[in-house]
Amino acid sequence: MRKLKFPKRCAPFSLFSGILLLSLALNIKTALSQETAVLKMVLNQEDKGVFFLVLTPDNDVWVERSDFDSLGLTGELGTNVSFNKDIYVSLHSIPELTFSIDEKEVSLNITADPSLFKKQRIDSSHVIPFEVIYTKDSAAFFNYGLFYTSGPEETSFDMSGELGISVGDYFGLSTFSYTDSGSTEEFTRLMTSITYNDREKLRSVIVGDFSALSGILGSGLLLGGINLSKNFSIDPYLLIYPGFNLSGVLQTPSDIGVYLDGFLIRKERLAPGEFLFTDVPATVGLGTADIVITDAFGRERILSTPYYYTDRLLREGLHEYSYSIGFRREDFGEKSFSYSNGAFLGFEVNMEKYYSILNGFHPTYRLSCFYTPFHFTRRLSENPHLPRCAHPSSLRRTCMYASFLRISRALHLQIFQQPPKFQYFDRLQDPS
Repeated sequence: MRKLKFPKRCAPFSLFSGILLLSLALNIKTALSQETAVLKMVLNQEDKGVFFLVLTPDNDVWVERSDFDSLGLTGELGTNVSFNKDIYVSLHSIPELTFSIDEKEVSLNITADPSLFKKQRIDSSHVIPFEVIYTKDSAAFFNYGLFYTSGPEETSFDMSGELGISVGDYFGLSTFSYTDSGSTEEFTRLMTSITYNDREKLRSVIVGDFSALSGILGSGLLLGGINLSKNFSIDPYLLIYPGFNLSGVLQTPSDIGVYLDGFLIRKERLAPGEFLFTDVPATVGLGTADIVITDAFGRERILSTPYYYTDRLLREGLHEYSYSIGFRREDFGEKSFSYSNGAFLGFEVNMEKYYSILNGFHPTYRLSCFYTPFHFTRRLSENPHLPRCAHPSSLRRTCMYASFLRISRALHLQIFQQPPKFQYFDRLQDPS
């Protein structure tokens, strides 16, 4: 018998054809070996509904990617598998996830570690129940108080009043007093100013008479001049203090109750996974927060957290400041126009720095200092976190100072590398 011989140039073609046929055969075998099923899916005891699934001979289950992403799990978990031109996820390829098929209930039961779920964030802050309308209508008012005293030897009449006018974002205010003791009669102007409130940037500009401050560590003066300051009170709904947060982990769908000092604050039903309650409305001072968790099996557990909440800190990202320049008001309440040397006062507080400025200057440009110790101010500007201490109780003192200075995140790893403590702080906190 004569054997057929193919040309050598046909060998690559034959090899390619063989590989193609083998691939088609394997794909046909794989396609025929898969089984499509309609099962109820239960994820960590929570019924997720009915889905079309693919069952494989190696006891794997494929879930369509779009359905899998709707389960609340995090990220791109699992290995993608192509089947009938659709993308599926192999459950076997996901670590920390187990599953089983309940033939009696016709369901796929999946148990996933809580770390595989998306973190649930619940905002617990007070929500404005209505839309606030800010008007700019013009208005005016006049308040007064009358006091009359009659006696056998002396009769007096006193009057105090204030006149206010509001036009748009501008507000003018003037106060005065009038005294008539029979023998003397005196009219005295007290405070006169015009204030501009910037609602968008939450700041105020005052021109006239005002009380100037150089921060908690500084002092205050009555000035006549200009003041620029941050004014959070323009928006009364703004939360300016660091939020009080509570967190935990759930294995199954659970009912959550948040209690502060025994009072119910919030109730939620949450899916499995990590959860975080943000901006819980805590009261200032020492307290206890309890999270009561009732899982899908009716079991109850309580997570108790002692806390200390203060309103002396600023929320992250906020910035508070006040800068005042003008002339010192003298003989207030006795003379209407009595001003002396010029002065500049200011302070600035943001998340991690604080410094105080309280310098006075004479009209002849002679520099004088009303109060602030310069070495202390300089240390704060060089070390913006806070003045640190090197004695054994410095950690406790740092927390105390941070709260006192309205600084959040004030603790620093280099806290013990500073020279001896400042006695100035101790006198502020402990007058004895």
